[in-house]
Amino acid sequence: MSVYDALRRRFDRDDIHYKVRERMNQQKKETASIIRDADAIEKYFLKRNMSLPLLYNLCTMGLTPPDETEKIGDYGKGNFYGFVPPEIKGHEGTVSYNDGMLFFNGRAHPNEWAGVEMGPMIVSHQLNVIKELVRRQRTKDGVDPLIVLTYVTGVREDHPLKSGDLGLILDDTELTNIIHPGHGPRSHLDDKEGNHFQAKAGRSSNPEVAKAFLDYAKEVGYDRVFPAIAIGTPGTSEYQSFYEVALLDAGFDRVKTGNLQHLVNKVYGEGGIDKLSMLFDMGITSELATMRQRFKEEKEFNYVAFGLGTDLVGGEQSLLIDHDAVFAAALKEGPFHRDHILEFARRFNTKLPQKLPDFSMKGNQ
Repeated sequence: MSVYDALRRRFDRDDIHYKVRERMNQQKKETASIIRDADAIEKYFLKRNMSLPLLYNLCTMGLTPPDETEKIGDYGKGNFYGFVPPEIKGHEGTVSYNDGMLFFNGRAHPNEWAGVEMGPMIVSHQLNVIKELVRRQRTKDGVDPLIVLTYVTGVREDHPLKSGDLGLILDDTELTNIIHPGHGPRSHLDDKEGNHFQAKAGRSSNPEVAKAFLDYAKEVGYDRVFPAIAIGTPGTSEYQSFYEVALLDAGFDRVKTGNLQHLVNKVYGEGGIDKLSMLFDMGITSELATMRQRFKEEKEFNYVAFGLGTDLVGGEQSLLIDHDAVFAAALKEGPFHRDHILEFARRFNTKLPQKLPDFSMKGNQ
């Protein structure tokens, strides 16, 4: 091959070797971006002579940070430069702090980034930065913070969970699967973040954390939280048709008598399966897949996912769904459930019996 041919091949964007190099370079840039954002957040708390948070709360409308929090940043700026500003109403793209708790108000949605080659990296970046911080805390500080994910969801009409109630997500599926942290370039990121081939069953929330939350709920008489299956809406940003709901109903009835029954009863106790409800939203499984991803020898992350039911699905209301009404319902009911989630977080034991091995990207560069 002549020198000319070699140079042309090197810079020809249609050449397969160029594409392979570029995919690897994008992964390396994302690794550096995760480390950079985690470093910036860590330095911010160090300068203020404070420990890193014991709660990382990824908020949604209604389940927003309490009034007493202090805003410390915006997505896409300063210490949170790599956090993508959200584009959907109700997701402010701000970061606030109070009493050992860090609140991320909003997220980038998978349907916003479908079709973008590096979309999976963009959508999962926020949680990967949080996981990087948690990994450092496990090693340096001997603590294992709690990660809370919250969503606003539709709920199947006539199921135990009603509009205004909270679903504790124990199982999930994304019927559109438009974007996922396992999509796209992965070889380098798998080495740095943990392999994206992960067991999904029983890990929509960490089972131990889910059980601890239910124990708290029973102790304080909080009876508006139900076991739930989260379903990525088959219509993506549209709402479910009657036919789609009928198909899902058949699967729901079948799974209630299978292995899912044992999982739900393990968390809720005998008969818990009778409280199971279906929730509908977009892109939940993308974030849960990011939280599931870890190294083989690594301890599971302390994470739990909640869905706030704001509208009914499958009946006559499906003909009249109003997103502004959903927003209003979230604002009305969200603070009650948020206060319980935060009280649980304050009681949650994050102290480890001993420091854990270092799985952070920074520690393994």
